[in-house]
Amino acid sequence: MNITYETPKKSKDLQMKLSAAVIVFLAFALQAVECPVILRTSDYLNPDSGSITVRFQPKWNETTEKLQIAYLFSVRKYLPDQRRLSGPALGINRHTDGRTFLWLYIVHPETKRDWGFYIPYQLKNGESYEITAGWKGSYLYLKAGDKTLADSVMPFRLELAPEINIGGNEKKASGIELISYRIQKPVKREAPLKADPAPSEAKVLLDSEKEFSFEFENPEKKTELSVTPENFAIRKGKRYFLNCAAPELFPQEIIAQADGKLVLNLPPILRTAITISATSGNLLKNSSFESGMNGWKEENNNPGDSAGIDSETFRSGGNSLKLQKNSCGGTLCAMSPEIPVEAGKSYLVSGFYHWEKNSLNTALSMSLFISADGKHTVASANNRHELSFPAFQTKAGEWRYAQQSIRVPEKFKGRKLTARIGLRMDGTRGTVYWDDLDFREKPPQAKLKGKVVKASEERLADTGLSEILAKKKPLEASVAIRNGSPVLLINGKQEPFVPFYAQNPEMAGTARRQGAGILVAKVPLNNWEQPTGSIWTGPDQYDFSVLDRCLSRLLSRAPDAKIIVSLYGMAYRNFAKDHPESAWITGGGERGRRFFNNVPELAYSFISDALRSEAGKFMRRLGEHLAGSLYGKAVIGIHFTAGSDGQWYPPLHPWSFKNLDYSEGSRLAVISEIRKQYGNNLAALRNAWKNPGITFEAIRLPSPAELSPERTMLDPGKGDQWLIDTVRAYHKAIIGTIDHLSKEIKAGFGRPVLALTYAPDNALMAKGELCRTQYLDGFICLPSYLRQRAPGGTPFSSGQPHGSIRLHKKLFLEEVDFRNEYSEIPDRERRLWLGMAPGVEGHFAQLRRTFGTLFASGVSGWFMTIGQTGHYTWSGPFAPIIGEVVRAAERQAEGNGMRFPVQVAVFQDNFYQAYFTYRNRLDHFLQHSRTNRNLAYSGLTFMNYLLSDLEHPGRRPAKINYFPTAASLTEKQIQWIEKNLQRDGNILIFSGDAGRFAGRNPEETLRRLTGMKIQSNPEQLVSYTYRTDRIPGANLIGIPGNSLWLQQFRGPLFHVEDPSASTVALLEGSERTGIALKRHPDWTAVYIGGSDERALTVDFWRTLAGIGNITPFGPAGDITCAGNGILMIHAATSGNKVLRWKQNADVTDLATGKAIAGKVNTLTLPMQSGTTRWFALCPVHETD
Repeated sequence: MNITYETPKKSKDLQMKLSAAVIVFLAFALQAVECPVILRTSDYLNPDSGSITVRFQPKWNETTEKLQIAYLFSVRKYLPDQRRLSGPALGINRHTDGRTFLWLYIVHPETKRDWGFYIPYQLKNGESYEITAGWKGSYLYLKAGDKTLADSVMPFRLELAPEINIGGNEKKASGIELISYRIQKPVKREAPLKADPAPSEAKVLLDSEKEFSFEFENPEKKTELSVTPENFAIRKGKRYFLNCAAPELFPQEIIAQADGKLVLNLPPILRTAITISATSGNLLKNSSFESGMNGWKEENNNPGDSAGIDSETFRSGGNSLKLQKNSCGGTLCAMSPEIPVEAGKSYLVSGFYHWEKNSLNTALSMSLFISADGKHTVASANNRHELSFPAFQTKAGEWRYAQQSIRVPEKFKGRKLTARIGLRMDGTRGTVYWDDLDFREKPPQAKLKGKVVKASEERLADTGLSEILAKKKPLEASVAIRNGSPVLLINGKQEPFVPFYAQNPEMAGTARRQGAGILVAKVPLNNWEQPTGSIWTGPDQYDFSVLDRCLSRLLSRAPDAKIIVSLYGMAYRNFAKDHPESAWITGGGERGRRFFNNVPELAYSFISDALRSEAGKFMRRLGEHLAGSLYGKAVIGIHFTAGSDGQWYPPLHPWSFKNLDYSEGSRLAVISEIRKQYGNNLAALRNAWKNPGITFEAIRLPSPAELSPERTMLDPGKGDQWLIDTVRAYHKAIIGTIDHLSKEIKAGFGRPVLALTYAPDNALMAKGELCRTQYLDGFICLPSYLRQRAPGGTPFSSGQPHGSIRLHKKLFLEEVDFRNEYSEIPDRERRLWLGMAPGVEGHFAQLRRTFGTLFASGVSGWFMTIGQTGHYTWSGPFAPIIGEVVRAAERQAEGNGMRFPVQVAVFQDNFYQAYFTYRNRLDHFLQHSRTNRNLAYSGLTFMNYLLSDLEHPGRRPAKINYFPTAASLTEKQIQWIEKNLQRDGNILIFSGDAGRFAGRNPEETLRRLTGMKIQSNPEQLVSYTYRTDRIPGANLIGIPGNSLWLQQFRGPLFHVEDPSASTVALLEGSERTGIALKRHPDWTAVYIGGSDERALTVDFWRTLAGIGNITPFGPAGDITCAGNGILMIHAATSGNKVLRWKQNADVTDLATGKAIAGKVNTLTLPMQSGTTRWFALCPVHETD
């Protein structure tokens, strides 16, 4: 085949006939090429591989103050109305300050945004440059000469437009002088991956000089895989590292047996990404302890603990390292010899451990410490949150893989740097063995992209959808109480409330096939979401066609769905510019620049009058539009969001409670709330604040420094009431905004619909106010990450005030965001952070645990996966769990299930955060980390309430009443406790500064609550780690070896000085009583000095159950939840599990829908660690 190319204009007589060979080269050395050159793409390139090299000279206008853009080439078809498709475009931007940047962009087929590189690279007039952009499979790269400037793996398949434009774009000259170009056409070669048997999937992700990565899936059989890369060199006898995130295959070093080829023997793998790279080998000497403790040192602060060599239990060779912890406090650690490292490099340590029969309060960790000049630690990392019991307890003979990585900071270049590995144990008694450790430069790991599963159902045409909707009546949604729990009514009929977050139309089809009737439609409110459009474009400017398109796409695949519209954003992009009094001001006096990193708009106040007024106006117009729209007939509610990540977080400070907004609009909103609090009584304000000169008009928000004084606890007697009031008023004002917007939504619709939002900042203070709103119908909370998500871990919902939410007729949803092998997973270290369990059944177990806990608590969750990966996560073999959960909700809605008693009532102080300073992040620790962990493992059922609902007449009574935080107890509530709870054999547990704000002497208040003499010193901070092994007879009350789990909590000193009370535990390092129990004639009191539930062991909870004649529903050490007709158990360890309840019942397995037992009150279940069983129990009423 011959290709003829005639140069335009400047060289009309010059023709070149070119063979369609591997490299097509066109060079014009004497005369520049007139731009643009336009070629047919199919003659030169395909999406699998190819490259274009452009040689040129810049022709900048050095006097202009405008941005200059020069296109080197474009294989992109530009559609102005949709700004989409297709292949790459390469160009240069010259900024007004003379800096130049190379860019290589592709329009992402899903997000419609530019994806690629934008890197600084200085290009001067009059000089020649050669730039190459190319791709091989999913690998995209950018080079200057022979130097690679950037490379990455494309998260989508490349699509190419029909034409190549070189030296210009869209047939326009680019402003450069094109000297020459060449196009490399792909060559067919042998497949780089060959497998026997053929796998379900084996696809190359990246083949570069540095690494070779591929995606692999073959869950049924072992596979012999032959790897023959094109660009990545393999040499016989050389060492390579195989890195992957699959639990079935641990990272390992391999040695090539032949040039150009590696043969891998892979176990059955559901799905993973595997990366092969060259490696220098293991840098750690004596890594498998065959030379004994040579180079390893024991670091120990308890003489009964030891680290040494064991020759009976090992993974390879004949030795392992054994850590034996016999004490209940301190840390046992084995430290490796020093290993030289370099600044700016990342390192990976890995190894295998064997760990059996350790308690819930034993923690294991693999740590890395970087030292400079042999003097001090300059960086460290540990994975203690990942290796803590019970998620990783091993079986007999089993060894588990663990790893930890660290990057050595660049700033330490030029110094002598060394690393040491620390294998540590914290907490109570236990034994662990380590073997086959490895330390090396961190090898690359390819990201596992989400697996796309094509939807099979057809999309309805717009005319067909319109005909269906025209015949329907508008849906009406409301909340009612049934069997003590809020339920959703749609057109007066109860509907299971399990929404499915349909991030794209394909997900709507998946949900429909699985029976999910309620879909959440994500709709961009503001133009952060360009180019997909936005509803609110400017002052009184709305484009509701964006909303209609979103609803049409979902309803075309699920025309019978009920829709909740989730609005992304709160105000239009330039709102803060148009309303400067509402522009967010940080504690440092600067404007909050943005809510999201990639959006350069000013952040705005959540509570200013302008925001409330304008956002309220928008919400009303939105409701009016939907009320008159065909698509709006299917809408049952609006979910609105604000702030960073949509969760009402401050700009760019998503996890910091103390980043207040200091704008004038915010200050005025706070003043308004404080006026309400004091009834506009200036004398009352001055008396409470101990400030005779203060006026309402002069009130200001406290600075970050004022919120962090030297003391930890705030004291109104020392003038701290203004700090307490302003922080409370600020957060109450946010709730005021939420309720106002809810009101406007409902007014706009003119029919009953739901108003929903995220709970601001996950704080109990906000949840207490949300429960008391007039117009809001419900709210959504996000789950915790890390250890709570791991198999065997504590559900996030176990720490939520579900009892109060139910009392106040609010719907509650937890965001169910678990990932699996079909999701987008970056690396192994984030698998458990995201809650990944291995395999389909592992994933199902996670979902059963979560929804079982929620349903038993009388609340629910919505299916959502963050990061645009939901349509992968819930597809293929993972989709059926949606149907299982929906069917369980439908069965529960029948209302004939067993009504289980509440055995423990937990009262959480919703104002506790306002009573503490921000020192030590105490407020964050108490409110964000609390999950009632040990109580969740006790087998007892419990319900969380806000302390403000202590006296609520609808609250169900419990035998054990636990007050982990109760500083805001009032005198009236204390009297209620004395009259109603200190009786009938009840057990009351108080901690810390309970009742501190009741207006009396704090120690006298604690005496009234517990009957004990308790002493305190708010100015003295102590470490609340407890021990019982030196207390005679303590095992009759608790358990020997009790210790705070994972971390030592520091707080103000409280301890018991009462000889009539029984000491349960001493404060570590002292003879002070930290936990005590006292039996009164008709009730029992327990006091714990540190406000942390985790100091109360599972055995202690079971002991209290015995004192109160309570039979736990489940075994100790596993997660058991019972309520609202649901009984769920999640096994933290393997073995036979026994479930007990009083009344005989018929039992249905919710996983299968089949009855498994009739008229029983006991179930015995053999279970493996990490599995979940859940059941519906229908009580049997005996008749004569």
